[in-house]
Amino acid sequence: MTIGEVARRSSISASAIRYYESIGVLPKPNRVSGRRVYNEAILPLLGLVQYSKGVGFSVKQIRTLIAGVESHGRFSTALQKLARNKIIQLDEMIVQAAQMKALLEDALECRCLTATMCGSRILQRHD
Repeated sequence: MTIGEVARRSSISASAIRYYESIGVLPKPNRVSGRRVYNEAILPLLGLVQYSKGVGFSVKQIRTLIAGVESHGRFSTALQKLARNKIIQLDEMIVQAAQMKALLEDALECRCLTATMCGSRILQRHD
């Protein structure tokens, strides 16, 4: 596949794909007559990159994650450390998201006269 086709199929711009390659997140593709040529395996990797980015992974963390996926072997020590740390962070995000959801649900039921009164009342209930 050309970079244009990969971009279309993944909904990720060609410039983003080139960027991910330049910083070592994605492996360098083979080239034919100077043009990048990709196989189907790039699509799930790009999906993993985008998903990881969306849940707060840093570029360095994504690089470690992709390297672990690409190795097809046992998780490296670096990937195991990343996994342990990220699980802790994700658990914290889940707690925070649940608290925010409860706060918003309370706000939907609120009958306060002003936003200031409402915010104070709701925040006090969730401390």
